[in-house]
Amino acid sequence: MSLSTSVIGNTALLTFASGFVRLFSIATAPILTSLLGPVPYGVVALAGTASALLTTLAIMGIETGYARAFLSDVTSDRRGAERFCWRFVATTTMLSTVAILVAWWTGVCARFGWTQDIPLMVATSVVTMNASTMVVSRARLRGDYQRIAVAAIANGVLGAGTMVVLAFVWRRDGWPLVIGAATGLIAGIAVLRGIPLGPLVRASELSRQERWRIVQLGLPMALTAPMYWVLGSSDRWIIGLLQDEHVLGVYSFAYGVGNFASLINAAVIQTWLPETSRAFDADPEAAPRTIGVLWARMYALMAVAWLVVAAAGGDVIRLLAAPQFHAGAAYIPWIAGGIFFYGLYHTANTGLLLRNDLRPAAAWWLCGALLSVSLNFVLVSRIGALGAAITAPIGFGFISGGVMWSSQRRLRLEIPWRPLGAATVLILATGLACARPWHASALASLAMKVPVGAAAAAVALRWVAPTWFRATLRLALRRG
Repeated sequence: MSLSTSVIGNTALLTFASGFVRLFSIATAPILTSLLGPVPYGVVALAGTASALLTTLAIMGIETGYARAFLSDVTSDRRGAERFCWRFVATTTMLSTVAILVAWWTGVCARFGWTQDIPLMVATSVVTMNASTMVVSRARLRGDYQRIAVAAIANGVLGAGTMVVLAFVWRRDGWPLVIGAATGLIAGIAVLRGIPLGPLVRASELSRQERWRIVQLGLPMALTAPMYWVLGSSDRWIIGLLQDEHVLGVYSFAYGVGNFASLINAAVIQTWLPETSRAFDADPEAAPRTIGVLWARMYALMAVAWLVVAAAGGDVIRLLAAPQFHAGAAYIPWIAGGIFFYGLYHTANTGLLLRNDLRPAAAWWLCGALLSVSLNFVLVSRIGALGAAITAPIGFGFISGGVMWSSQRRLRLEIPWRPLGAATVLILATGLACARPWHASALASLAMKVPVGAAAAAVALRWVAPTWFRATLRLALRRG
């Protein structure tokens, strides 16, 4: 199977699974928003930002070292490398969980204005998220993408269903959202054959030098973990500090809708590193050309995902959510832009990953985090939550552009920049034109935008991936 076929096929599979899950979450949104209101979403957003930071600190980038050690000759024993990574994450997760529980028990969390529930929510999320991350990483490295897709569906359906049931029969605060999310993650872990006991109970048997080599591969990612939190989560802390929980709840719900832009991004992130690593190790001379062409096509697909969300997101909020959430429609194009650039970063650092040198990425993340915090404080204090939404694409765009520049210096991919630039201009102009409602009725507005967005996406893909476009057109005509 060629690199292009492998990446596109697996990306399509995971995107389909994620799309099904998001449609299910859309169906439950009217129920949850009417039952809970904005405040529980704001409380869970605060807990989510803390758990995101602790999760990334506990993982410490080891999943990157795990992938490179498992797929290349970083160590002499792939199984030993796997055992080391699992035991490492188990230890750091346990320490993180104990630390947050001690802080809760001693009243340290209360001094920061946290309610009593937030530390327990954080501990629940850290354990389940880290377990899910490692189980999914293990499946990725074995190429078991079909099972990952089934796990994603189980995660989303059971998670959203649990939220609705608990909101109806139990309580009307943030706990139904937290427990529902944890239930979904546990269901996904079960589909992926659960947590393997072998790597946890048996020593790695690697030398100290080999273990340190694996840690070194992921160490720059560990250094960027706080920076990712700053760009991806601190906006909610700043909104909570400068605004109130109602505004934060509206922003958090809008962020969930804007996060639909990650449908393709998440699938690309999961398939990109394993498949490009295999292609590069198999033929280093041909890889820059092969990967460069595919890079451009992945860029175009993620840009089309931004176009869809930017055009439809506001209408979706007006159609499905309670009226008190409708102000979040203005945030959608900016939030989706930040998600696009975050997905782009994971393909932009290809050269750094394949050359096993992520140090430049850490430097760009540090600069981007400083830029993001500064803009958030300035803009949120002046224009509210919209300032946080605007900051997201600026911060992530700065990082992805800088990482791409550093990556090209290590391994220059042969990317068709001219058609890519033309496609970018077309998609951006169409997305901005479609961002505002075109009709008082949300359904009518969506119907009016569909042909315009579809035409722009088709032309953009025709410029960037002409062979794919022709093959898809022939298939559509034949099936039609």
